Amino acid sequence: MNRKTTHQEGTLYIIGTPIGNIRDITLRALDVLRKDLDTLYCENTRRTRKLLSHYDIRLPLRVYTENNEERKIPEIDRLLQKGKKVGLVTNAGMPVISDPGYKLVRYLKEKEYNIDIIPGPTAVTNALILSAMPPDKFFFGGFLPEKRGKRKKALEEVKGLKATLLFYLSPYKVQKTLEDVYEVLGNRKICLVREMTKVFQEERTYMLKDYLQIQPSPQWKGELVLAIDKPD
Repeated sequence: MNRKTTHQEGTLYIIGTPIGNIRDITLRALDVLRKDLDTLYCENTRRTRKLLSHYDIRLPLRVYTENNEERKIPEIDRLLQKGKKVGLVTNAGMPVISDPGYKLVRYLKEKEYNIDIIPGPTAVTNALILSAMPPDKFFFGGFLPEKRGKRKKALEEVKGLKATLLFYLSPYKVQKTLEDVYEVLGNRKICLVREMTKVFQEERTYMLKDYLQIQPSPQWKGELVLAIDKPD
């Protein structure tokens, strides 16, 4: 049963962090991290501590991942009941967007806890702009399924959308994924974007048929964003 929050109860801060360049963090995020939090939950303490150390911030860190969130949600609930200020970050970008945090936000919203969002960069919108594909309507599908049958089914579901399609993509799945995209969606323009905001940022644009014929073999490193143009 939901109950009204009181001013004595704590707040969960969902905090966006850089997707690449360590300077891409807002002044408000730094203020919250420095002054407001009692505890910060993160995916990887080593990576988050590196970010905090760069800005000379010291905070108690606790791990929050997709694998342990069922146990961590009650723990965070207890902290908020005690009036604590709790932060949540992921390895890069905005929590919840293809990253841990959705179950926590849903749980706390149902209980009417205070939740504050500290906006930050997301790879999907950066990639959309860099792809130079129509931004007026776009569909973000996160990561496509690992298994080919399910991946093709997911592509079939968006085949008729008159919108730019965007997916996160593992560097090890590029060839197989693009073969399925060509089979289901046909010969569309695509753009592969990687290393956004970093020194070696790049975006490569192809017609799907050309990509599969020449089979370029760049040594993709790190996750990519795949942008697929609207159908004709």
